[in-house]
Formats: sequence, C-alpha cells, structure tokens
Amino acid sequence: MSKSKALAQAKFFKEVTMSKLEPYLKEFIFNSETSISDFFEVKTLELLGYDEDAEDDSIPVNKKKVLKKVKREVLICNDVPALALFLIQERELNDNAIVKIGLDGGRGSFKICMSIHDKNEKELEDEMANLNSPKKPKKASKTTKEFLNSGVKKVMILALAENVPEKYENVQKILELLDLEQLEHCVAIDLKLQNVMCGMQGHSATHPCCYCEGSKPWDEPAALRTFGSLREDAEAFAAAEDKDKIPKNFNNVVHPPLFNHPDDVEVLDVIPLAELHLMLGITNTLLFRVNTLIGDNFVSIVTCMIPS
Repeated sequence: MSKSKALAQAKFFKEVTMSKLEPYLKEFIFNSETSISDFFEVKTLELLGYDEDAEDDSIPVNKKKVLKKVKREVLICNDVPALALFLIQERELNDNAIVKIGLDGGRGSFKICMSIHDKNEKELEDEMANLNSPKKPKKASKTTKEFLNSGVKKVMILALAENVPEKYENVQKILELLDLEQLEHCVAIDLKLQNVMCGMQGHSATHPCCYCEGSKPWDEPAALRTFGSLREDAEAFAAAEDKDKIPKNFNNVVHPPLFNHPDDVEVLDVIPLAELHLMLGITNTLLFRVNTLIGDNFVSIVTCMIPS
C-alpha cells in the first residue's frame, strides 16, 4: 500500500484500539530514504571486467586491456514486480500503465532502468513542449509543474554495476537476478545491446542485423529472425567442432537469446528500432557524402546559403 494509506491505517487502528502510535511514525513513513529501500540489496557477483589494480609505470599506456573474471558489488532490485506495483500506486496510474526496461552502459557503469507511465502522458509531453517554445508562451498548469512519469527524473534504477562492459555474460547474469519475465514490459536498448541480448556478434560481422539474416551488399530480401531461429543457430554453433565454429556460417549467432519468447515470435515484434542511432547514422553518412562532393568549397557554400 502507499505511504498515505499506511498512515491512514495506523490512525484507524489507533482509534479502534484506543492505543498510541509509535513516536514520529509519520516522519518515518514519509522519509524518502525508507520508501523503497526494502526493494534493493547489494550483491557481490563474479563478472567479466577489467582489473582495477593501481597503474604500473612498467606497463605501456597503450597496452590493450584484457577481460577477466572480477568481483563486483552490484545494486539489485530484489522484487521488480512489487516495485512496479508500488510505483503505479504511488503515481496513481491505472492498470494499463506502460512499463519500459532500458539497458545501457557508459560512464564506467552498466545500468538497467525502469520507466512507468500512463499511455496518455504523450499529451502532457506536448503541453510541456509548448511551454518551452519561445513562440507559444503559456502559463503552466498544475499537472505540468510536476515531472513527467516518462521523464528522466522518474526513471528507477533496477541494477547498477560499476566498471563492467556490456558483455553477454554480464547482462545474462544480472538479468537472471532481476527475473523480469514476471513483469509485462517492453525493452529500450541501443544497437550494441540489441545484438548482445540476441546472442549475436557485433555490427562488424557478416550478418550484423538482429532483425533479419541479411548481409552486404543488402541488394535482396532476407529472412526475418525469430527467437526460434536464434536458438537454432546458437545450438548449432555450440554443437559444432572447434574447426567448424565459424560464426558467419551460423548467421553470427554465438549465444542463446536473453529472451524467453516463443520460437515463432519475430525479433522485430519485440525489440523496437533504435531510432536515434539509426537517424544519427543516416545523417552522418549524408553529411560526409555531401562534404566529399563539395570538397574544399563546403564552408563557403554553406555560408552563402545562410541569410544575412
């Protein structure tokens, strides 16, 4: 139950039993440090990472780091469905609330986060965008003064491991502890983690796409990947002899996918397109192409196009 309901129940039993409440009960219930602390714990896991030993002057600076098994303390949510239910009640959302799970690495840590918001919150986002527009100054309503549930201020961290890369083994071990399969959700991951969670090699491989089995020069349609095809390729790769373990011959699938969806489900129906990364790639390619065509006159031509 929510903190407000917990306090109301305590007052109810106080009146019924004619007893006293614990001293400072209200302050304890509404203390931000106690509201979700029971949902989290710290565990020591053996993960793949880089040694944190002090730098040795005898080791060359440009020496490539080597992955090895290391001990790391990881912050873990011990009951994700219960935390999701708690947040839905606290934010007064309905049963149709959208639960998004995001995975990402960077800044020296690997994180798994959860975002919960109402389906109609897009209207509030549009209202906030209008407020920030210099062309349409409006007075903020009561609803827009608070942070949006879909915004970064309301994101909840489910797992945090410092100084570990986005490797299949690390993601697999942390996801097993979270047990997200009990929670209906959608994932939000970048291109690299798409392949990692599908058990595939990176995007420099012969078959780099997690949605289909295509390859360069991409001049003909390719079969769409399903979770069944990913599992078949992973099993075939594992069963092959060492001399025959050539990843491209198995559509570059070297591990079982980290999803429990049925075999006939297509990857495209589960993993949303990484729109930001795709648009950045297309935009950069077009820019480099234009720069090549224009050559040394690029700056002067762009300057002439800008109105004075």
